[in-house]
Amino acid sequence: MNCQEITKFIEKVFTQKELIFGVSLSSLPESIALVDEIKDTAEKCSPYSLNILKRVNLSNKLDLSYVGDFYDGWALAKKGGMKVFVNTKGDFLLGQDGKPLEFTAADRFSEGLAAVRVDGKLRYLKLDGTLLPNEYTPMHGDLEYLRFSEGFAPIVPNRGTDQKLYLRRDGTEMLMPDSMISLGHFGKEGYALIYFKDASYQFMSPLGLILEAQNGSTRFRSAAAFSDGYAPVKTSEGWSFMDRRGKFRKGKSGKELVLTDRNIDGIGSQRDGWFWVRVEEDKQKFVNLDGDYFVDEFGRDKFDAASSFSEGFALIYTDNPDGKGVKHSFVDVNGKYLRGKDGKILEFDHAREFDDGLIRVRDELSSAKYIDHNGREINFGKQ
Repeated sequence: MNCQEITKFIEKVFTQKELIFGVSLSSLPESIALVDEIKDTAEKCSPYSLNILKRVNLSNKLDLSYVGDFYDGWALAKKGGMKVFVNTKGDFLLGQDGKPLEFTAADRFSEGLAAVRVDGKLRYLKLDGTLLPNEYTPMHGDLEYLRFSEGFAPIVPNRGTDQKLYLRRDGTEMLMPDSMISLGHFGKEGYALIYFKDASYQFMSPLGLILEAQNGSTRFRSAAAFSDGYAPVKTSEGWSFMDRRGKFRKGKSGKELVLTDRNIDGIGSQRDGWFWVRVEEDKQKFVNLDGDYFVDEFGRDKFDAASSFSEGFALIYTDNPDGKGVKHSFVDVNGKYLRGKDGKILEFDHAREFDDGLIRVRDELSSAKYIDHNGREINFGKQ
């Protein structure tokens, strides 16, 4: 099979099986047996074809309605309303009784541990099928928030239960003061962002050390996590960009860069060289480390709404003239919009951010489409 034939095969599969994008469930075609034969060609055709085919194959062989991506050798899957874990060989993760482990709620593995619910409690599953002895009643129902990152998982319990803490992979705990409201993840930059009851922010290392800024401050009026060496922080003077040593970024003039615009309500972490900025009237902008604001190909620097950049593109939301709903388009880091073969800007009623080279989009009266960085469409059946 050539690349074109493989693409058509994948499209046919997606119209018949719920796998990764929520497509309606029914039986797979007989041609799924071709997976093993075409996997080498599929890998050359696109970066995502082989991954899709592996997951389709497992879904068919094991009667799974969902198979996620593989992390630490295991994929989170859905079987009969329960969450299970499966590897690339089609083996289920087994418990001590030799039976496949099943959970009512579970998240994917991260750093060798997966957050799962057992008897209403948060537990952490190890790669060998055993559980850490720790159990919690977390405030956050979203297990994704409870993933491990750089050796720690943040645990913020329901009010009146356990103390706020960071859980280490070996099950030991680093207890946090009650004055903290929320605990951020430790990133590769070496710090977690902590939010306090007095509405201030602080950066803490895995050793519990607090980052001190060059002006002596350890608390900020607002802040976002470190990314690519810098974190946006708000001081009494305005917004600045601070590095991991506590030094503030200098502007083109050689002086400390401070964004004094009082209309700035918040700044997010840096992605693809741009910081997401919320301004007055709930509008969005982007700013870089030099203090320059992003401008699109039409000269616009402010948007009705926008996501942070992902894989070189930001999702732009534009209110419809009739006030009913919004249109979604995609702009790259250079201000150019994603266009179709006809040269027109691609706009949709529903869209998500880029993930592994694809975005899922849909109009109200049409089927779902999956678009790559070049605006090429793959149809995956009516939703």
